[in-house]
Amino acid sequence: MTPDERKKRNTGVSFRSALLVSVVAILLAAVGVLGIVSYANARSIVDDLAYQALDQTAARVHDRLRDVLDSASHAGNIQAQKLARKRWTLDELPTLVQGFHDAIIMNPALSYISVGLEAGGYGHVYRTSSGELEGRVQLVTGPGTSERLEYDFVDGAIRELKDNRTQDTYDPRKRGWYKRAKANGIQTWPPVYLFINKPNPDYPGLTCATPIRDPAGEIQGVTTADFDLIALGRFLAELHVLKGGVAFVVEVGTDGAHRVIAHPDSSTILGRFEVDGVVNEDILPIEEIRDSSVRGLAEILRRKGAGVSLQVADVEADGEHFLGAYARLETTHGLNWVVALLVPRAALMAPVEQSSRRSLYIGLISLALAGLLAWLLARRIAKPLELLALDTEAIARFELGARAQTESRFTELRRLSGAMEEMKSGLRSFRRYVPADLVRGVLESGEEVSLGGERRELTVCFTDIQDFTRISEQMSPELLVEWLGAYFEVVSAAFAASGGTVDKYIGDSVMAFWGAPKRVANKAAQACLGALAARDALQELAEKLDDGGDHPLHVRFGLGTGQL
Repeated sequence: MTPDERKKRNTGVSFRSALLVSVVAILLAAVGVLGIVSYANARSIVDDLAYQALDQTAARVHDRLRDVLDSASHAGNIQAQKLARKRWTLDELPTLVQGFHDAIIMNPALSYISVGLEAGGYGHVYRTSSGELEGRVQLVTGPGTSERLEYDFVDGAIRELKDNRTQDTYDPRKRGWYKRAKANGIQTWPPVYLFINKPNPDYPGLTCATPIRDPAGEIQGVTTADFDLIALGRFLAELHVLKGGVAFVVEVGTDGAHRVIAHPDSSTILGRFEVDGVVNEDILPIEEIRDSSVRGLAEILRRKGAGVSLQVADVEADGEHFLGAYARLETTHGLNWVVALLVPRAALMAPVEQSSRRSLYIGLISLALAGLLAWLLARRIAKPLELLALDTEAIARFELGARAQTESRFTELRRLSGAMEEMKSGLRSFRRYVPADLVRGVLESGEEVSLGGERRELTVCFTDIQDFTRISEQMSPELLVEWLGAYFEVVSAAFAASGGTVDKYIGDSVMAFWGAPKRVANKAAQACLGALAARDALQELAEKLDDGGDHPLHVRFGLGTGQL
């Protein structure tokens, strides 16, 4: 072999470098793939948990709103029934206001209870921002004018405030709530509108207007139960919507217009305007809402519409990403309201990103340690190989002198070294050239995996029939099979309806559990509900199976929760 050929053969990547680069590259690829997959799985889990939390929060808001609406409807109906007993005169308005005092005390969610009469009078009791109650009576004194009398309450008794008789232009018969209720002839819910609250600032609210009929059946006025949306916003502010989340309410008008009518921060959705020196507040159009995330979700809702089931949407506002959710409020009052929720994705993903960073640091440290181990391993392998390579080159040059056997911890290298010595011995014997072909060095690494299970907290229920042995001995086999079949069917259906899984039937016992294979929120409560439903259904079944009391169906339930 010429020097140039020998030089060309000796150029290239050394085994030590190739092994080190290969190991590091494989580890980098594995860490990268595992990191991406882990992050994606974690995000999916977080989204699922966030959806469940948002669904529960939306249900709480729905329940609260329905309670408020129902209380207003109930109060309006009660007042209308009371006032329908006689035909009221304007002089009796203070008496009506006196009666409203106790009604609004019993309904803390309400801001106003009022009455407007066809004769032109108006009276109401309202709750001030400090929680005190005040009353007002207005009597129409002429076209476009009325006299306003202010009252307060001392120990529930009405007292006229002195020097507070003023002229006003307020006429209840011209207000939208009065016209709608009179025209419909039934309890009516007008859209959210601006409460006239002179001399105090006006602000938006919702009215439940109920027509009042006299004993002859003629409409003599309209009574209202009202609550302002600023108070509703304060309730929303008390909700815990995950970390950094917010809940708000959107009203969908009959013309399709959308308005955000309640928000924890009223300044987000209310705009100020001045009338006669008084600064009032009214609802801003969606385009002018100050919070860009609320504005973005409201725009999505306006484009796509809302159903009863919770829908989710991704919202981007000012470079920040949010998880949005919304669902239509189910109510019997004819209101088209939508409950919407927003949560910053950064808050949701913060634990995942923290875990990812921790995993990254661990991966880099592991990579450095693996690289060091690979370098030491490559060195231990490369040094004996280099000696063997030099020995092979000597054989190629017919230098067949004996050498000390290459020392190595690897059996293959020791065998190779011994084989080469034997070859050289043979060559020395035959004195002939024998070309050598050296192929060694396959290194593989693997990772052990272990099989395992998952411990999970479950709620388990067992049932059994009292005196089943005696009953089974007294029944014919055919009747017993029919009797047990009906019992199993009723219990199994009740458990399945509450999210339970029927595991097995053991004689007269049914075993079921909640929480596996599908995870069940509030599994203990669901199990109890399933047991109660089964008990009620079994009572009906017992009446159908009653044969004179000879075979009473008394079923016992046992429930327990624990790690399994």
